[in-house]
Amino acid sequence: MAQETLVFSSTVSNDTSNDPSRLVALDGGAFLMQTIGHAVIIELTNLTGNVGTINYIQHTIHGNGIAGKTTSNGKVFILNDSNTELYAETHTFNPPGIQTKTGTQRTTSDGSTAWTESDINALRLKIEFVAESAPNDLSIDFVKITVDYDLAPATPPLQLTSGLVKITSGLVKIS
Repeated sequence: MAQETLVFSSTVSNDTSNDPSRLVALDGGAFLMQTIGHAVIIELTNLTGNVGTINYIQHTIHGNGIAGKTTSNGKVFILNDSNTELYAETHTFNPPGIQTKTGTQRTTSDGSTAWTESDINALRLKIEFVAESAPNDLSIDFVKITVDYDLAPATPPLQLTSGLVKITSGLVKIS
């Protein structure tokens, strides 16, 4: 089993006045959302490993409401490359300090179809500031998708179409 983390690679759309590239690392360089309804859509890095079967994906978002104020709700949408919503979850952030919110493990792309590597490489994330309990802002420091998968076989199975194989030593296991 292996895991890879997909992070910000580019901006698809952004109606805030802030720079979404700040979402690339958990480094205190927050992306500030100040108006309810504002959203950003980002593309993510691609898988780089020797991907076999994909077990699940799971988003994680690190953020907070501004210290001394009230709660802020951010909604994370997992989208495909046509910006069609696959999944969405709302997270509540309470000030002060950065909090980590983790989404549900998603084992299928549509509720029944297994994820493929091309599905994963086409994923986008949308983050929307959806609610506040009183005047507040939503500060997001980092967002990612973790992909858990089994490694593909390193070499293809041996196929003999004709001929003879002579083994002089060692162990042969046929399964």
